[in-house]
Amino acid sequence: MRKFITLVIIALAVISVNAQDAATTVVLLKSSTVKKKVDKSDAEIKDPKKSLKTATWMKRGDLFQDVFNIGLEQIQDGMDSKMLTLFYKQPISIENKTLEDGSSQETYVYENMKYVFLNGVMQQWIRVNPFVEDPLSISIEAYNKTLELDEDGKLTDKVKEALISVKVLLKKQGVNAYYTEDYEGALGSFEDVLEINELSLFAGELDTVMVQYSGIISREIAGKTDDKELYLKSIGYYKQLAAAGFGGPNTYLQIKMDYMSLGDT
Repeated sequence: MRKFITLVIIALAVISVNAQDAATTVVLLKSSTVKKKVDKSDAEIKDPKKSLKTATWMKRGDLFQDVFNIGLEQIQDGMDSKMLTLFYKQPISIENKTLEDGSSQETYVYENMKYVFLNGVMQQWIRVNPFVEDPLSISIEAYNKTLELDEDGKLTDKVKEALISVKVLLKKQGVNAYYTEDYEGALGSFEDVLEINELSLFAGELDTVMVQYSGIISREIAGKTDDKELYLKSIGYYKQLAAAGFGGPNTYLQIKMDYMSLGDT
């Protein structure tokens, strides 16, 4: 199931990225440079005049997308270590480990990131001492503030385009969290996508893949923690899919399974 989730979501992310200008050259972000910009932005939103300008918040939203992308600019699902070092040069160190099933795990350690390879294929990435813990949430807040200040709606299309980009990054973040078995983190990222879709500029867009996997992960966490509220949350997601006519009989089967887990037959 994990691999299936990854393939579906990454495929959607790739489609979205490829829809952008293919000629754009990716520039590796320097952590120190981005941090200086963050410090400047933090000061601007506290300034009585600058904090009332849409440009201040729009730039902040874009900036915190950059914060998230540090160390991920050229990362692709399934890439090998040679491709990694081609873009990011040699790591500070390489940690080798043989897993119980005999698989070979290599962790390439850099100043701000660790990249984990399983049998030569990248499996996940781990941030090292990030200077911002949740940059995408800050980015979303900044774009929402832009919409609030943009009374004449001149920036609506620009903000919508930026939030579409944020949704791609949230899916990427969620997939990585799922790989590291941080199911709560994965669920949070996918639910953030659903929350963005509830904004008026998306006209209640229903991302059936995100709804479906939010339901799946809610159930996974519930199964590990016996949290009945999460079973109810899973049921809610599958009822959304049923109302949209998505998934056919299987959707109703999933709802029944969750009710059975609650002891309600």
